[in-house]
Parts: sequence; structure tokens; C-alpha cells
Amino acid sequence: MINLHHAVAVAVVAGGCALHAQTAAPPRAAVLTAAREVIAAARYATLSTVDDLNGYPQSRVVDPFAPEPDFTVWIGTNAETRKVQQIRLNPRVTLLYFDAPRQHYVSITGVASIVRDPDEKSRRFKPEWKAFYKNGSAGDDY
Repeated sequence: MINLHHAVAVAVVAGGCALHAQTAAPPRAAVLTAAREVIAAARYATLSTVDDLNGYPQSRVVDPFAPEPDFTVWIGTNAETRKVQQIRLNPRVTLLYFDAPRQHYVSITGVASIVRDPDEKSRRFKPEWKAFYKNGSAGDDY
């Protein structure tokens, strides 16, 4: 399990363009509401980590859980993946959601941690993942 917490930035871009400096920034609550709408519509996200070999960003599609009220995001993954290795060495990550039909996106940057707690793993397991993890949430591979 990957836990993206301590989000330092949430950017929401609607209609293909960001807010310009001459317009007043919307209230934080409105931005977070808009972000949740984009995230729900996007379903999947792209998680970017930093490659431990050459320092370049590495991105892959993930199936995260909906953000918690504080925008903590949980992502299930195989414990042996490169992304887990990379997060152990450099926990700074970016999670990008893209709602293609509306051309809106949300980018969340923050610090990720690897969570191995059996209760957390059990709470955060999607039935459609059974094909990927032979022992479900109880396996060492999840």
C-alpha cells in the first residue's frame, strides 16, 4: 500500500487553461470541491516517482482510492514494484488525474509512505484486484 499524505499542492485546471494572475483566486473549498469532481470522473491516475538510477521522473497508471477529507490518497500495489523501491529512496511524488471528456485535470504533489499494516491493507482492497494478488489483501505481494 502507498499512502500519499502531506499533500503540498492541489492544482485544478478546467477548460484547458489555468487561472490567470488578474483573476481572483477561488476560495480553497471551491478548489477542493472541483478537485474531487475531477478525481471522481477520472477514476485512474498517473503516479510519478523519481527514478533511483538516474533521477528522472517515472510515471505509471494507478487505481487509487478516493481522497480522504485531508486529501490523503491510498494506492494499492505490489510490494516488489519499482515504484515502491523509488518511494523508499525518495518519497516525493506527484499524482495526476485527467478527466479527458471535460479536459480537466488535478495534480497532487506530496510525500508518500509504504504501509504494510494488515488492517490497513484489508480495509483498502478492491474486489477487482483479486486477479492480481493471489492471497488478496493478506498476501505479501500486496
